[in-house]
Amino acid sequence: MEGSSSAFLQRGGLSDAAGASFESVDVPGSYLVLRQGALAVAKVGKNERPAATFFLRS
Repeated sequence: MEGSSSAFLQRGGLSDAAGASFESVDVPGSYLVLRQGALAVAKVGKNERPAATFFLRS
């Protein structure tokens, strides 16, 4: 969106506490979610929580 940032806050995983979810700073309550192989920023329903939970490696 014009005038928006690409900043996200790392949160606990929506479907698994061992993972991480990323909430949009500009659109609170919206998260990065994997939909049909593409990343999107959207509100996440209960059934989509696994698609918005990412597992990080160091």
